[in-house]
Amino acid sequence: MRIFLVGVLLAGCRQSMRPETALDKAAPAAWEQLLSIVVDKRGYVNYDLLEQNRQILDSYVVWLSTDRAWVGKKSFHSQYLNAYNALALYQVLERGRPSSVLDLDRIVPIEGFTFFDWTQFKIERDWVTLAEIENERIRGRELDYRDIAALTCAAMSCPPLRKELYKPTNLTQQLDDQFKRWLDDEDRSVRVVDDKAQFNPIFEWYSHDFSFFSGGMDPCTLMAMDVEDPARSATLYELADQGCPHTYFDFDWALNDSKKAPK
Repeated sequence: MRIFLVGVLLAGCRQSMRPETALDKAAPAAWEQLLSIVVDKRGYVNYDLLEQNRQILDSYVVWLSTDRAWVGKKSFHSQYLNAYNALALYQVLERGRPSSVLDLDRIVPIEGFTFFDWTQFKIERDWVTLAEIENERIRGRELDYRDIAALTCAAMSCPPLRKELYKPTNLTQQLDDQFKRWLDDEDRSVRVVDDKAQFNPIFEWYSHDFSFFSGGMDPCTLMAMDVEDPARSATLYELADQGCPHTYFDFDWALNDSKKAPK
């Protein structure tokens, strides 16, 4: 009961973020064009350039808070993916570009709580946090492990950010491509070390998604199917035959700044 009451009190005093910017009907197109410039080929973000074009991001965040962005949509899947990524970047700028999203004043002693669970944004008529968008409006509805590769947590070890918006008309193709892009990046997905797979901790944090949404497939097989390099794929299949022995590498929570990213 005490834990529940604490949760209710925190929900009632969450920090709200929303730009003081006029609505621009062309905001989605302008934001997609800016994404293609500020995101590099490995999916890291040029925050200097993003800051210089802050008005475009702010306008898109305002657009997400209006009925216009949501009414008449047959599927909100792609829209919530785009919203999550834009709001994560917006919060990074609003907070003065911290060296890590964990380096914020803690409301409760939980890493990342302030960034993901306590800060809320206007989405249509609701105020929601990044965690609520991810868990309630994407993972809980879509049951698709590929979505994990499509969400940026603004950290070096997060999956790469895409240089374009997700679209309802070709979302399946985009998610397939995004998942493969992530797996092909050994710095952020899986390596083989000492005859074991060494996974990104994300595969442990979301182990239920990867197992349940794939019909119980082990992670070595799941990755071997989509890794582009034939040698890496064959090695992962061999490990799968051995029961998929694996460990996890240390997650790098440093801001996913392209100027500080590994080459």
